Amino acid sequence: MKPDRLFSRIALKAIRSTITPVLAVLALSVIMTLFVSYRAAIHQLQERVDSLALEHRSDIETFLWEFDLDAVVSHLQGFVDQQSVQRAFIVEQSGQLISQGTAPDNDRGLIKTETVLTHPDGRGGMETVGHLTIEANNDAVWALAIRNALALLAVFVVSTVFVTLLIIHKFNQIFFAPLARLSRKLRSSEHLTEEQIEVQSEYRGAQTDELDELIDSIQTMRRHLLHAREGMEDGVHRLASAAHLAGLAFATFDPTLTRLSACDDNYASLLRRSIDEMLELHIVDDVASKLLDRESFERAMRIRARIVDGHSEILTLRLNFEDGEFLFLKQYFIAKYDENGQMMAIDVIAQDVTHEQINQEMLLQTQKIKAIGNLTGGVAHDFNNILAVISGNLEFSSASTENPVVISHNNTALEAVSRGARLTQRLLSFARKQPMSPVVLDAGKLVRETAPLIQTSVGASIDVEIITDAGLWRTIADQAQLEAVLLNLVVNARDAMPDGGSLSIECSNARLDTNYARSNLEVAAGNYVCLSVTDSGCGMNEQVVKQCIEPFFTTKAVGDGTGLGLSMAFGFAKQSRGHLKIYSEEGHGTTVRLYLPKVQQRVAPAAPAMSVDQRTGLRGLHVLVIEDNKQLRQVICNQVESLGCRVYSAFDEPSTLALFNGLEKVDVILSDIILPGNTDGRRLAERLTRLMPGVKTIFMSGFTENAIIHNGTIDEGVVFLQKPFRLSELARAIADQIESEEACEM
Repeated sequence: MKPDRLFSRIALKAIRSTITPVLAVLALSVIMTLFVSYRAAIHQLQERVDSLALEHRSDIETFLWEFDLDAVVSHLQGFVDQQSVQRAFIVEQSGQLISQGTAPDNDRGLIKTETVLTHPDGRGGMETVGHLTIEANNDAVWALAIRNALALLAVFVVSTVFVTLLIIHKFNQIFFAPLARLSRKLRSSEHLTEEQIEVQSEYRGAQTDELDELIDSIQTMRRHLLHAREGMEDGVHRLASAAHLAGLAFATFDPTLTRLSACDDNYASLLRRSIDEMLELHIVDDVASKLLDRESFERAMRIRARIVDGHSEILTLRLNFEDGEFLFLKQYFIAKYDENGQMMAIDVIAQDVTHEQINQEMLLQTQKIKAIGNLTGGVAHDFNNILAVISGNLEFSSASTENPVVISHNNTALEAVSRGARLTQRLLSFARKQPMSPVVLDAGKLVRETAPLIQTSVGASIDVEIITDAGLWRTIADQAQLEAVLLNLVVNARDAMPDGGSLSIECSNARLDTNYARSNLEVAAGNYVCLSVTDSGCGMNEQVVKQCIEPFFTTKAVGDGTGLGLSMAFGFAKQSRGHLKIYSEEGHGTTVRLYLPKVQQRVAPAAPAMSVDQRTGLRGLHVLVIEDNKQLRQVICNQVESLGCRVYSAFDEPSTLALFNGLEKVDVILSDIILPGNTDGRRLAERLTRLMPGVKTIFMSGFTENAIIHNGTIDEGVVFLQKPFRLSELARAIADQIESEEACEM
């Protein structure tokens, strides 16, 4: 605002506020004056018309009696020539019309008078000769009244405006102009002193007046407001930062929870839309399109009904997008009410909890696997020791007889022992505690070499097709366990096709991208070798697919399956740093895809089968057996002696050290991993190796963890025998150790 303006904006408002009611009063006065003047003029016009009719009545009656129509017309024309008279006419007794002037368009604003015309009939009576009507228009009267009112209004307005401007001009100089200067100063700087906002007025006296007091009040109020604003801005900034760090988003729904009435950028971006798109969205339809199953939708609708009823609720949903991405969205719903208790809207605070939800699911899965692992590990050690005792004695029984019936019974029992050992191994595999000896291998070659066994396992009613990509990448895995997993998947596929069908086994290169990794827990993006087993069997529904990797879960009849095939495959995949994915639909078959990590190393050559000469070469070796189980220790000693070796045995650390110090030579130490006391087989073997350098060590156990196995893999250079083991496996391990020593000496 320029300082040299005549009036400030406050003065102009004062002028408007002053003139407006004055003008309203003037207008009302003019209207009343106009009304009174108009009514008086109308009354005068009516009297003049009535006077004309009475004044000329007798003449017109005489002319009508004498049939002097020209004279009648002349009189009528005289009426019309009068000011404001529009028409005059006579209706004779015979019905003839004599008229002068123009008929009005309508009767609005029309003034008229009607007179009965009579004449003596010569018999002392009066005879009606016609009716006279004179019509006058009040337009001229109205125009005259308006001109008078406007003139009066103009005089009043000019006088009022002049007086008002004069008064306001004085107020502007004394009060409004200083306030305007004060306002400009207040806006010009954030920090002003009292001297800087002092008002200079030509009418200001020596004493402090109300304006000075106003300035002091404004200064005090300004200080308080600035302090409060700084605190509020600081609080808002901290709140916004906290909300941003917490990933919070805000939105407002209508009372039916069907449409959004408002939302912030964070809420719209969480759902991958703009704010305008969110405001046009039908919420129920959008949620239904983003949920995977009917159960989740029905749960969301139940909670929605409670929210609409006024309850505060917390709802967490997994929303799935078209590109395969997903989002766990946690929302807090709070209803807002007006002063009458009617629900106005529903406020929502939303947060992306995808990371927390995934971690929680992974934690639950880890805890479940850990619990199974602890249970399995506790059982496996003692159970495998028992199986080892049984297996060793059965082999000795078969070797000491030529009776085919006894040998047959022993072989059946040995097969049962093997099944028991495999059962334990499958549980350990699911719990990711199965000792593994991974090697670089060609998965396609392994499948082709296993093809005859696969065809034998499925039978002639199932067509088997094996497909391997050219240029298949190499992978790393425990070959024996991979073969076992493949056979388990094949057997499951066979059981899903009791009436025959087709089985396809395909090895291909695959890449799992980040989107796939986000949608599948515990999967790392990268390059993999994919082993896919597809059958045309009965398939599984969604619920069965979710449960099929659980240990002992099976859809087969009692006695037809252990329920450990897929759980073993799942554990093997995870322990191999790979991935297992199951696709199935009822009536359309199942596809199980095993992903193993790609490696660049070359395939290791296969170990040659042990010959009779190699077993003979073990004679004369000095072997120290360390095993705390008395029965099993005796069985193992007998096995070693049967190979022609000299055997020494101990059961714990003190007995071992006492025996070892008295021995002149020990070629191989065969030690259990878990021993009584505060030591384990590995630490004891390392101590013995320091006392007698060059001695070889073979470890054995029904279940072991941490001592020789880390991250599920047997430490490099460690020879390990999984209990129960056969005599041939023991001989192979001892021979390998002796051959490796001879190779080093050469």
